[in-house]
Amino acid sequence: MNKKLTVISTFLIIMLVLTVISHAEDPVFDYADKSNYQDTDFYSNSDPSQWDWKNVDWEKIDYSNSDLYSNDDFYKKLPWDAYVNLDYNEVDYDHKNLDHDAIDSDKYLADKGCVSCQIDFHEKTKSSYSETGITHGNGDSVTIPGVYPTGTKFTVEKDQIRINFPTRSTELEIPEGDDVTLMIAPETYAANADGSFSFDKEPREVIIDQNTISGVIQFKDGQMIIKKDDFSTKINGVQVYSRSSDVNVYFDGEEHLGSYISMDQESGTLLAANAGVLKFQEENPFLTFEENDRLEFDVKNSASIQISQRENDLIPIVKMFGNGDVRNGKSNVYVEESKIKTYGFGSSGSVPFTLQLYDQEENNLLGTDSSPHQIIFDNSDQTYTLPSNSPSEIFECVECTENLATNKVVFDMASTRIRESTKIESIESVDAVSLYIFSQELDQLPTAVKNSVNGVIIVSEKDIGASCGSPNAVGCALGGVITLSADVDPNTLYHEAVHTYVGTFNDESNGQENLMKLGVLGLELKNKYDLQEKYGDEWTTFMFNEEVTELTDEEKEEFAGIRDKIIHGENTFIDEWEEIAGDIYGEGISSTSNVLWDDDSDGPKNGCTRAYGCTKVGEDIATFVEPIADKDYDFFAPLINPDSKQYDPRYEQKINLLWEHGFITTEDHKKIVGAP
Repeated sequence: MNKKLTVISTFLIIMLVLTVISHAEDPVFDYADKSNYQDTDFYSNSDPSQWDWKNVDWEKIDYSNSDLYSNDDFYKKLPWDAYVNLDYNEVDYDHKNLDHDAIDSDKYLADKGCVSCQIDFHEKTKSSYSETGITHGNGDSVTIPGVYPTGTKFTVEKDQIRINFPTRSTELEIPEGDDVTLMIAPETYAANADGSFSFDKEPREVIIDQNTISGVIQFKDGQMIIKKDDFSTKINGVQVYSRSSDVNVYFDGEEHLGSYISMDQESGTLLAANAGVLKFQEENPFLTFEENDRLEFDVKNSASIQISQRENDLIPIVKMFGNGDVRNGKSNVYVEESKIKTYGFGSSGSVPFTLQLYDQEENNLLGTDSSPHQIIFDNSDQTYTLPSNSPSEIFECVECTENLATNKVVFDMASTRIRESTKIESIESVDAVSLYIFSQELDQLPTAVKNSVNGVIIVSEKDIGASCGSPNAVGCALGGVITLSADVDPNTLYHEAVHTYVGTFNDESNGQENLMKLGVLGLELKNKYDLQEKYGDEWTTFMFNEEVTELTDEEKEEFAGIRDKIIHGENTFIDEWEEIAGDIYGEGISSTSNVLWDDDSDGPKNGCTRAYGCTKVGEDIATFVEPIADKDYDFFAPLINPDSKQYDPRYEQKINLLWEHGFITTEDHKKIVGAP
C-alpha cells in the first residue's frame, strides 16, 4: 500500500474515534420529557434554546448559564420574582421583553461591583438599566459602578438622580456622560450603638480636580451646577446661594456667560456673575480669612465681581460691577442703580482688600472720572474711601492694613502735608487715614477759608457728639479749631471751616476779650456745679448740651451769647448778610425739631438752603456752602431763576456775597450764577 495513503487512513480513523468519544460525553436529553425539568443538572447542561418553557421550574434554573441571556423565550417567560437571581453582567438590557421595573437593584449593583451600594426609587420615572449604568426617564444617567465609592447610595427622584456619599473625603472624576446630583453633607448625625445620635462636626466633602466641594452639586451634560435655592453648597471655602437661578461652576478663572462662578485656586482669581450670595470661610484661597471673620458678597441680577491677587505684598483687589452688597465685618457697602450707601451692621472681624465699584458699563462709581476713588478694608473693621492713585505701598500693603488707623507712616505724611500747605499747627487725630483724607479735602477749600483754620481735632464717630457738646453733632468749630469725626465728610469740613472763616471778620481785640470772658465764666460754673466731677475733661462742652440740668436758663444763655460773639462777632460781613436775609431766624422751624420746617420738610425755603440754616445767621452761612462742597451746582438753579416757583432773590444775593468775601471760588460762582 502506498505509504501516503496509509497515513491519511490512520488520521481519519483517529478523528472518527474522537468524535464518537465526544458525543458519548454530551448528555442526551429528551426535551419533551417533563421529568427532566425537575433535575438541576438538566438546567446546567442542556441547551436553553430547546427547552419547553411550559415545563421550566424557575427555581432550579442555573442563572450563571450565559446561554440563557441570548434566548428570546427566557425574557418572555421570566417571572417577576426571578429577577433577583439574574446575572446582571449577562443581561441583554435592550431586549424588548426585559421588565426594567422588575430588575433587582441591589443585585444589579453587586454584580456591577458597587459593593454595599443602594438604589432607591422615590418616583416612577420610567428609569432604565444598562450594561454601564442607570438612565433616568428625563435622560439623566449615572455610570455604575463608575468612580463612586463603596457604600454610595443612588436615589432616583422625580427630576434627578441623587448620589449620597458615605465617606468624609474622597477624590472623584465624574464620568463625562453622567447627569447626577451629588449630595455631600457638610455635617452629619451619627447613630450610636445605644440608639442615640451624636453630631459629627467634621465636614463631608469630595475633591474634584483638586477642588473641594461639599453640600449639593449637580452635573448636567458635563457642566457642574449649583441649583437654585440650595444654600448648603460650598466650593473651595466659598458658600454659594442663589435665590434666582442655577449657577454654573467653572475652574478656569475666566469670564463666562449667564449665571456662574469661576475659580482658579493657583492664581487666586475668582469671578462671579448673577451668582447670588457668596459667603467666604476660613479655608478659601482667594482672600485672607481668619476665624470669626465675616465676609459676604451679594452679586445680584446683572451684577458681577472679580477678585484678583496682586504682587508686591499688596492686599487683593475686588471689582464689583452693577448692583450688589458687600458685607465685611461691621462694614456694609450697598450699591443700587449706581447709588452707593454705606452703613455699619453685623459682627466684627473684617477681611483686608481693596474694593472698586463700577456700573454695568464699567464706569467708575466712586469719585469722579478725573479722580476715581476706591474703598480699602483693613483687618481691624475699618473702612476708608481714598483716591485710586493714593500710594498703594502705604495704604494697601498686607502689613499696613493690619490696622490702618494706627499707621504711623500715614499719620506723619498727612501731618507734614497739612503743615506745609496750611496755617494749621495743632493736629490731633485718632485715625491716621482720616487725617490723610482731611489733608486732601482741605485742599479743595477756597484759600481764605482754608487759611482761617489753625487747628484740627479728629475723633471717633461715636465720640463726636460728646466732643461737640450735642448728641446730634457731626462736627463743630471754635476759636479757629475744627472738630470732625473720623469719616471726614467734605460737606461737614467745608461747613465747619466756614464757621472759622466767619470768625476772622471779628475785631481781634474784641475776640480776645470775649475769650477771656468765656474762660472766666466757664471756670466759675464748673466750680459752682462740680462739673469736672460729673463730666470729666469734657466739662467745657456742657454749655452746648441740652441734657445738662445744673445750669439755669440764664446761665446757658449768657454762655451761648459770649460764644456766639467769638464765632461771629460784630462785623460788616454779618451785617450785610443779615440785611439780605431779613428777620427769618427761628421763624417757621418745627417746635419739636431744630432741623425741620414746621411742616416736617427740609428743603430750601425763606432764603435758607435747609431748615437748620434758618436757626441762626452762622448756620445760614455755613449751610449755604454744603451743596457747593458736593459739587451740586444744580441745587441753586430753581432758586435763582425768576421764572421758577422756588425763586427768591436772596439766594443769588447771598451767593454773590459769599464770592465777594472769598467763601466760594470764582469757578464755583460761575457754575452757579454764570460769569460776573
